[in-house]
Amino acid sequence: RLKRQQVAAACKACHRRKSKCDGVRPACTACQQRGIPCHYDVEPEESRMMALKRRNDDLERELARLWELFTFLRTRPLPEAHQILERMRSSSDLLAVLQSVKDGDLL
Repeated sequence: RLKRQQVAAACKACHRRKSKCDGVRPACTACQQRGIPCHYDVEPEESRMMALKRRNDDLERELARLWELFTFLRTRPLPEAHQILERMRSSSDLLAVLQSVKDGDLL
């Protein structure tokens, strides 16, 4: 009897169903047979734990940048804080707003 090769992480659908996933990309065999979309949360050869650590690191970096923006809002004079808020409201990229504030480009 052939032993099934272990994969680093199952696709979302197999993980949710708690079924065996062969890890074939772009779509595993189980998803292909069921005719459902196959999505992976992890990169190839990356374990679920490594993916969680990578995601946690990304979130910590983003949180630090947002705290920095919050600190600018709290410490700047009111007219500058209003300009920063207006820029935040008109932009979907808060990190770009932070960079413009750091560069002193408020107008």
